[in-house]
Amino acid sequence: MKWENITVKQYYKIMEIIQEEQDPYLLNAELIRCIWNVDVENIPYVRLHQYCKELEFLAKPYEPKAPKKEYDVNGVIYRPVLDVSKVTTAQYIDFQECTKRNAYKELLNCLFIKDGCEYGDCIDDYLWENLTLDVYSDVMFFFLELLKKSMINTLNSSIKLMKKELKTIKDKTARIAILRKMVEAKVIILRLNEGDYGQLI
Repeated sequence: MKWENITVKQYYKIMEIIQEEQDPYLLNAELIRCIWNVDVENIPYVRLHQYCKELEFLAKPYEPKAPKKEYDVNGVIYRPVLDVSKVTTAQYIDFQECTKRNAYKELLNCLFIKDGCEYGDCIDDYLWENLTLDVYSDVMFFFLELLKKSMINTLNSSIKLMKKELKTIKDKTARIAILRKMVEAKVIILRLNEGDYGQLI
C-alpha cells in the first residue's frame, strides 16, 4: 500500500483516527477498516500482521510532485487550477473560506474543474470519493506556492509605494501609520518564505 492508493476521503479519516485513537491495537484495527474495509476480528492473525506491515507507508510523508494539466479520475476528466491570474474573486474567497472551515470536500471543487464546466457549475462529491491523495497533494502544494509568490509580489509592490509615499508626508502620526503597515507587510513576507501558508487565508 502507498499514498497513491488512498483517496482524499480516506486520508482525512486516517488523520482523524490517528489523532483520536490511543490504543495501538485499536488504532491499527481502525486504520485497516478505513483503508481496506476489513474487520480485523474476522481475519487470521497472520493476515492481521500483514496488514499492519502494510500500514508502514503512513510513517513516510508524501512528497508532492509537479502537477499535470489534467487528470482522468476514474473516467472523468478534471483540470486543476494552475494559473492564479485566472482565479476569480469568488473562487479565491471560496478557497479561503473552505480552508478556514477545514471544508476539504468543498475545497476540492475550488482546485479542480470538471471538463466542460466553468467554476461553480459542477459541484459534487465525486472528487472526495475518488481522487487520490497524491493528485490532491500535488495540486494543493503547487496552488499554495503560486498564491504565495503572488502575495509576496503584491506586498513588495505595496512596500515600494509606501516608501515613495513616506517621502511626501511630514505628519508624524501618518508616517508612523505607514511605517507600521510596512513592518506588517515585511513580517507576512518573512512568514510566507518560512512556509506559513496560514498567511494566505
